[in-house]
Amino acid sequence: MNDLISRQAAIDALNSELTITGRTNAEAVMGYVRLVKDRLERLPSAEPKKGKWNFIGDNMFECSMCGVLYTTEQLNSLRNYDTDHYLPWFCPHCGADMRGEQNG
Repeated sequence: MNDLISRQAAIDALNSELTITGRTNAEAVMGYVRLVKDRLERLPSAEPKKGKWNFIGDNMFECSMCGVLYTTEQLNSLRNYDTDHYLPWFCPHCGADMRGEQNG
Protein backbone atom coordinates (compact mmCIF):
# COMPACT_ATOMS: atom_id res chain seq x y z
CA MET A 1 0.00 0.00 0.00
CA ASN A 2 1.40 3.42 -0.96
CA ASP A 3 0.03 6.05 1.41
CA LEU A 4 1.23 9.61 1.12
CA ILE A 5 2.37 10.82 4.51
CA SER A 6 4.11 13.92 5.74
CA ARG A 7 7.84 13.32 6.00
CA GLN A 8 8.01 15.89 8.80
CA ALA A 9 5.19 14.18 10.74
CA ALA A 10 7.09 10.86 10.56
CA ILE A 11 10.31 12.54 11.75
CA ASP A 12 8.42 14.29 14.56
CA ALA A 13 6.95 10.92 15.59
CA LEU A 14 10.47 9.48 15.81
CA ASN A 15 11.62 12.47 17.84
CA SER A 16 8.87 11.95 20.42
CA GLU A 17 9.93 10.56 23.76
CA LEU A 18 10.34 6.78 23.82
CA THR A 19 9.83 4.68 26.93
CA ILE A 20 12.04 1.62 26.92
CA THR A 21 11.24 -1.13 29.40
CA GLY A 22 12.50 -4.64 30.01
CA ARG A 23 15.91 -5.92 29.03
CA THR A 24 16.19 -3.92 25.79
CA ASN A 25 19.49 -2.20 25.20
CA ALA A 26 18.37 1.44 25.24
CA GLU A 27 21.43 2.72 23.36
CA ALA A 28 20.95 0.20 20.55
CA VAL A 29 17.28 1.15 20.22
CA MET A 30 18.06 4.86 20.13
CA GLY A 31 20.79 4.24 17.54
CA TYR A 32 18.27 2.42 15.37
CA VAL A 33 15.74 5.26 15.75
CA ARG A 34 18.41 7.77 14.64
CA LEU A 35 19.18 5.56 11.62
CA VAL A 36 15.50 5.36 10.66
CA LYS A 37 15.12 9.14 11.11
CA ASP A 38 18.14 9.75 8.86
CA ARG A 39 16.69 7.51 6.14
CA LEU A 40 13.29 9.23 6.36
CA GLU A 41 14.95 12.60 5.90
CA ARG A 42 16.62 11.32 2.71
CA LEU A 43 13.48 9.91 1.10
CA PRO A 44 12.33 11.63 -2.10
CA SER A 45 9.12 13.58 -1.99
CA ALA A 46 5.95 11.66 -2.75
CA GLU A 47 4.36 14.69 -4.35
CA PRO A 48 3.38 13.92 -7.93
CA LYS A 49 5.48 15.40 -10.71
CA LYS A 50 3.62 17.94 -12.84
CA GLY A 51 4.41 18.11 -16.53
CA LYS A 52 2.92 18.96 -19.86
CA TRP A 53 2.90 17.59 -23.37
CA ASN A 54 5.05 19.67 -25.70
CA PHE A 55 4.16 19.41 -29.38
CA ILE A 56 7.44 19.25 -31.30
CA GLY A 57 6.13 18.73 -34.84
CA ASP A 58 5.46 15.85 -37.24
CA ASN A 59 2.79 14.42 -34.93
CA MET A 60 5.33 14.07 -32.09
CA PHE A 61 4.87 15.07 -28.46
CA GLU A 62 7.46 15.22 -25.68
CA CYS A 63 6.94 14.87 -21.94
CA SER A 64 8.32 18.00 -20.27
CA MET A 65 9.49 15.96 -17.24
CA CYS A 66 11.35 12.99 -18.74
CA GLY A 67 11.81 14.05 -22.37
CA VAL A 68 10.44 10.81 -23.83
CA LEU A 69 8.92 11.28 -27.29
CA TYR A 70 5.58 9.82 -28.38
CA THR A 71 3.74 9.86 -31.67
CA THR A 72 0.13 11.05 -31.73
CA GLU A 73 -0.88 7.46 -32.49
CA GLN A 74 0.95 6.15 -29.41
CA LEU A 75 -0.64 8.75 -27.15
CA ASN A 76 -4.10 8.12 -28.58
CA SER A 77 -3.74 4.43 -27.79
CA LEU A 78 -2.81 5.29 -24.18
CA ARG A 79 -5.52 7.80 -23.35
CA ASN A 80 -8.83 7.08 -21.68
CA TYR A 81 -11.44 8.25 -24.16
CA ASP A 82 -14.01 8.78 -21.39
CA THR A 83 -11.90 11.18 -19.33
CA ASP A 84 -8.79 12.38 -21.21
CA HIS A 85 -9.33 15.35 -23.53
CA TYR A 86 -6.88 14.82 -26.38
CA LEU A 87 -3.73 13.54 -24.72
CA PRO A 88 -3.28 11.16 -21.76
CA TRP A 89 -3.42 12.71 -18.31
CA PHE A 90 -0.23 10.91 -17.22
CA CYS A 91 3.09 10.20 -18.92
CA PRO A 92 3.40 6.42 -19.36
CA HIS A 93 7.18 6.59 -18.82
CA CYS A 94 7.65 8.75 -15.71
CA GLY A 95 4.07 9.03 -14.40
CA ALA A 96 4.04 12.85 -14.46
CA ASP A 97 0.57 14.36 -14.03
CA MET A 98 -0.22 16.23 -17.25
CA ARG A 99 -3.63 17.58 -16.17
CA GLY A 100 -2.41 21.00 -14.99
CA GLU A 101 -3.12 22.80 -18.22
CA GLN A 102 -4.60 22.22 -21.64
CA ASN A 103 -1.87 20.61 -23.70
CA GLY A 104 -1.52 20.05 -27.38
